[in-house]
Amino acid sequence: MTTYTYSIQRDTLIQAAFRLMGTFNDDSPPPQSDITNAAQALNLMIKQWMTRDYPLWCVTDVPFTVQQGVTSYQLGPTSTNAQLQAFRPLRIPMARLQYANTNPALEVPLVKLSRQEYDLMGNKTAQGTPNSFYYDPQLGNGVLYLFLTPDSNPNVCILTCQRPIADVINSTDNFDFPIEWQNALKYGLANELLTEYFVPERVANRIERRAEQYLNDMLDWDQEDAPMYLQPDMRRM
Repeated sequence: MTTYTYSIQRDTLIQAAFRLMGTFNDDSPPPQSDITNAAQALNLMIKQWMTRDYPLWCVTDVPFTVQQGVTSYQLGPTSTNAQLQAFRPLRIPMARLQYANTNPALEVPLVKLSRQEYDLMGNKTAQGTPNSFYYDPQLGNGVLYLFLTPDSNPNVCILTCQRPIADVINSTDNFDFPIEWQNALKYGLANELLTEYFVPERVANRIERRAEQYLNDMLDWDQEDAPMYLQPDMRRM
């Protein structure tokens, strides 16, 4: 029977990375302390990879209803808005506003502002229909600022966010990566562990080359294939 759902769990991948290094094998499996240390290295590597490019599977829409007179919104696990508690977005490349009183629903894009552009806005508490936004990632919760401050219309703001990649904490956790990335994860982890174990130079060099190749292959592949059009930013003309 043909299947398309193959997956690999955290400790299985850790053991595979150790086999690449020649440190442990099926006849001599790694002790639990080595598994724990490798899991730490694995999660730190994944955290660092979140800064590389723009993973398509981590792009998601987060809708929330704007509130009259509220300029800023906390985004993250301790937000007081239940619609915004799922995660702290790494980036918000774009957003749009869905009007509440139109049928069918009308959506218009919001202009993304830099910190400087938002700071230079005049009356930030002036109420009306929001037309732009600024996102400040911060620690813990991120903070979204809307301009204009929403008026009484219960419009919906839809944020297109880059969410974090989930941690792999438990031994049987599956990875928050497409299956195509598993080889890059395996070689990447082996490469991270090279400095913690004695590995022959020839083997280490091969792991380093393949780790870089597989990661770059996936970063190149994980791109939208839609055409791109460039035009001047008329705000700066």
